[in-house]
Amino acid sequence: MKNVKKFLFLFSIAALLTACSDDDDAGTSAEAQLVGSYNLTAYNIPVAVDFNQDSQASTNFMNESDCYLDTQIVLNSDNTYTSTYSYLLVTNSVSCEEEDATGNWSLINNSTIKLVDTSIEPQLEVDYTINGNQILQTLENAPYPDRDGEGNAIYSEGTVVLVYTKVD
Repeated sequence: MKNVKKFLFLFSIAALLTACSDDDDAGTSAEAQLVGSYNLTAYNIPVAVDFNQDSQASTNFMNESDCYLDTQIVLNSDNTYTSTYSYLLVTNSVSCEEEDATGNWSLINNSTIKLVDTSIEPQLEVDYTINGNQILQTLENAPYPDRDGEGNAIYSEGTVVLVYTKVD
């Protein structure tokens, strides 16, 4: 009987220590699950646009321009990140452009991460919403490429949601 009580006591202590260590690692494992590469899979705009003039308007601008295909965010395990943002620029002409960024990222809570671009001054902080294997950036009153009534490339404004899907 004495051995049974001793075994139960030691088992209880071991279970308690295991439970405590799981709690301490919860933040770390949540961050570890975010580490990886994310490709832009949707550039959602508020109104369907037929920018490429193929008679098929879409609210996912990636269906209207190939300029966004190389957009990617890589979250590293040391809480640094790199990103490439490829986009369509409307000026006197229409062109594909690209910007690279580097910086730090942190898990704010179970549904938000913050990226801090340290490659520019002043530093730029951007929050992303976590949705399963995706991170989303919502931009209010953001310019997005559009066409006017005469078919000229212009910018319109509205809520734009960028959806990045984890690829590894």
